[in-house]
Amino acid sequence: MKTVKEVSFVLIGFLLLLIAEGCSGKEDSVSSATWESTAETATVVEAVTVNSGKLYGTVSTSGRIRGIYEALIVSEASGIVQSFDVVPGQRVEKGDRIAGLDETISLLNAEQAKSAWENTRLDLDVVSSLQEKGNASRTELLRARTAESGARAAWEQAVKNLRDRTITSPLDGIVAWTDPDSSVGNYLTPGTAVARVVDTSAFFIYADLGERQTSLVGPGAVVQIYPGNLPGEGIPGRVSAVASGIRNSTGGYQAVITFNVPDGLSLKSGMAVRVDIEANLEEIQLLIPASAVMQSSSEAYVYVAENGRAVRRKVTPGEALGDFIAISGGLKIGDEVIISGIRRIADGSPVQVTTVNLASRASFGG
Repeated sequence: MKTVKEVSFVLIGFLLLLIAEGCSGKEDSVSSATWESTAETATVVEAVTVNSGKLYGTVSTSGRIRGIYEALIVSEASGIVQSFDVVPGQRVEKGDRIAGLDETISLLNAEQAKSAWENTRLDLDVVSSLQEKGNASRTELLRARTAESGARAAWEQAVKNLRDRTITSPLDGIVAWTDPDSSVGNYLTPGTAVARVVDTSAFFIYADLGERQTSLVGPGAVVQIYPGNLPGEGIPGRVSAVASGIRNSTGGYQAVITFNVPDGLSLKSGMAVRVDIEANLEEIQLLIPASAVMQSSSEAYVYVAENGRAVRRKVTPGEALGDFIAISGGLKIGDEVIISGIRRIADGSPVQVTTVNLASRASFGG
């Protein structure tokens, strides 16, 4: 016969078994309700549509306005300045007097040279007559001719020296500046610059290009010119020539820009300008934001949005400029390249795409 103590142990064990089974059943029911989720969350991203265009589009540089013709007028003779006949801003014509030097000595030299030449001419006439009659040898005739030729050259040089005492303008234009040290009473030496005359009937610009820019710009390129003293819209012009060699004074390659001056616009030689030049030699390429290009150890790639998924696409990047890069392989016009959230997606990830249009200096659609 069982004791009361044994019965108590049996009942307690039975109750513990029931509690354990009840707990196990509750856990299974919860697990079956939360065991698996089939919904995928799409990553919100932005994308741009691949288009073609020019990476540079335009080339910016600077230069200075110059008259179509400009002449630095120098003294070819030495002497004291007797007169200085122009001031800056004065209009002159070709041959007009700029300055005059003392002519006293030059006049005497010219008169003496003329007299000496006339004497040799008379001697030559006499010897020629005698030689025709057989009374003078050919050697004597040759000597007379040589003397006459030398005297004539000396007279012509004396006349030139006298003429050089008067400094004149070689062209029609406006006096841009004069040398204050060439005023009356000062002594000039040959080669001294006394004035500059500028033909302002037309203007052009010398602008320097860098090595890379010379491969982008050629004759015929459209230009917008922005003088520093004239804010607002640019003046249209064109590139007429690009140098084939470097200019030592600046280290650049010279581009010559021609333009017509609008009526009422005040431009002067020497004014500094900024110019934007069309990159007319640049090739059309596929362009995307440089930030979209990822780099692994073996390749460059981007993510393209296709049918709500991010698809990894190998690409061949080219030259980059600013925020944009040229792509020479792996993409086509119309592809949507993902540009945001790239670190949160992988190949095949679901994406929710917003297409954006980025404004930049890249010239799309060219």
